[in-house]
Amino acid sequence: TSGVDARALAYFVRNMNNIVALNRSRNIRTILIPQVMNFEHFKPDEQVRPWTPFLAVAAQKEVLSAYHRALDDLADDDVPVLNGVLTQDWRKEHFNDEGLFTPAGSALFAAAMAEEIAALCRSAPRE
Repeated sequence: TSGVDARALAYFVRNMNNIVALNRSRNIRTILIPQVMNFEHFKPDEQVRPWTPFLAVAAQKEVLSAYHRALDDLADDDVPVLNGVLTQDWRKEHFNDEGLFTPAGSALFAAAMAEEIAALCRSAPRE
């Protein structure tokens, strides 16, 4: 496909809603974290990638953005989205490939989440 597959996105939203509902029923707080990708890893002449053979390389950013918006739409007072990972200065040396982190990338990802998670822990109601 050369763009967002509405059916696939609807399945993603349905599944995420099910996870949130199941966690709520068990008094587990869900925290949503967007996917970070290394688009520099893609070769300019590539049409598709091995991990996403049905999605055109040219559509990867658009599709990932749609999934990020879907996570934002799922957010609620008790279901935060840690979008801080998207605002980091990601560079190719933070990745082994298009999505797997190097140790430096893992450290940056963890640091990006740490402050937001600490704030969530401080604001969580005590039982």
